[in-house]
Amino acid sequence: MSDTVVKIATRVDLKFIHEFLVEHFHNVEPIEVSHRMKHERVQPNDEYLLSCINCNTTLMGYRGDTLVGVLIAGTIFANEHERNLEASKAMSGHNEKHADVLRFISYIDEKANFCKRLDVPETLHIHHIAVHKDFKGRGIARFLFECCVENARKFNYHAVTVDCTSHYTAKIAEQRAFSLISTVTYDEYHDFIGEKLFDPSFPHLQIKSYALLLKNSSTNDDYEEHTIL
Repeated sequence: MSDTVVKIATRVDLKFIHEFLVEHFHNVEPIEVSHRMKHERVQPNDEYLLSCINCNTTLMGYRGDTLVGVLIAGTIFANEHERNLEASKAMSGHNEKHADVLRFISYIDEKANFCKRLDVPETLHIHHIAVHKDFKGRGIARFLFECCVENARKFNYHAVTVDCTSHYTAKIAEQRAFSLISTVTYDEYHDFIGEKLFDPSFPHLQIKSYALLLKNSSTNDDYEEHTIL
């Protein structure tokens, strides 16, 4: 993607990232659009975005002066599912759709249990990948994915992880030789909570969690590198 320039986001970029996610992520993200509250919108959490920006791992892709893609990534630890559950409780009463989404993500992360499964203290987790609606299908998400892995190596992360709510993001993870860690179906989650909150649309019928142990990980010295950077 020689025509796409990627930069590491800084705090001054928060406003642009917030606006980009409103227009190009939250109105198309599969879990959110499948929620039964069709007209309620999830808004970006600026405090959470800043925590990711401060890790120097949030990426912005440009073509000329146009922001065409954003990848939100940050450090997660073994208690990530607890953090999302607490965030869900805090959101309850303010935005029930957002609270339900966070509760679902907590379930997904608890099942994936990345740190324990990989035997690492933390991972660099890709939270969101968003591409400008006029630039979809041009490999921008894939390029941001690859840049994220390269950045993770630069900062000596043990692993890169991602929960793919989108069928297309899951395909990128598989192409980049990420390992499938766990899968959650909507029916499984509905059985767990005892009610139906989401009605997914094809092909986004399940959430797949993936991980890539990096070559510089002390827990995986013999790992054979397959990703294309």
